[in-house]
Amino acid sequence: KQVRVGTMPSGAPIEVTKELSKVDFSIGIGCVTPHHVSGFSGGSKIVLPGVSGERTVGEMHMLSARLRRSFLGIEENEIRDLMDLVAEKAGLRGLIDLVVDGIGRPTWIGAGGVREVFKEAVKESRRIYEVESPGNLDVVIASSYPADIEFWQAHKSLYPADMVLRDGGTLILATPCPEGVARTHPEVIELAGLPPEEIDKRARSGLVKDLIGAANSMVWSKIRSRIRVVIVSEGIREDEAKSMGFEWYGELQEAIDKELRRFDKPRIGIMKNAPELLPKVQV
Repeated sequence: KQVRVGTMPSGAPIEVTKELSKVDFSIGIGCVTPHHVSGFSGGSKIVLPGVSGERTVGEMHMLSARLRRSFLGIEENEIRDLMDLVAEKAGLRGLIDLVVDGIGRPTWIGAGGVREVFKEAVKESRRIYEVESPGNLDVVIASSYPADIEFWQAHKSLYPADMVLRDGGTLILATPCPEGVARTHPEVIELAGLPPEEIDKRARSGLVKDLIGAANSMVWSKIRSRIRVVIVSEGIREDEAKSMGFEWYGELQEAIDKELRRFDKPRIGIMKNAPELLPKVQV
């Protein structure tokens, strides 16, 4: 059950779980890692999208998709501002955030004011996840581990690769996806292959009800308009990948052999654990 606590700048309602309206003091608990929608997870993200209503969450994702392909690693941005606004309206007064390393061991924990704790957590998150990387690569070969149960998680690999590839470059993404594309957002299989403007038009007109799915589809469409995305997966069918505008191979070696033929002396990058990486591109 949701309760309305305000209005977004866009005019959409700010709705959060009714339980927040019953308490005198609320403290959020979260983990801070690089994130493509809001720059970093954690902080006020525990409220939006954490305990917000479907419409509120959907509008936030659509705003992010309209503004950029990705906010990965950008600490100050419009989406974080919106999250802070919603958290304040919802009555979030304190925060406990932590940062963990690649195998889940805590490296930092802080408590205090929402913005102050988040700012310090971002510093530690950069120390753990930021890696120096060359830019303008021709090809990136990436593994979606550990976000690989379905493409709804594996797509997090697209954003760090997008940061280091040149226009017209190729991402070869190896991802098992045993649960397929997106069990809870099946519309993305048809939406993602459309131009981003068409997806946005359908969302604004109400033809698409799943705004979160529409937002991700818009972002994937924007990315594949700049780079070639090749999916290597046993869990995603060829027709599903191509419906989303991606190329598909069943075997990684076949994908590498055929895709590298498109380049003369390609500059290649390898990304292990791609969903967890924050590239610091060398200029």
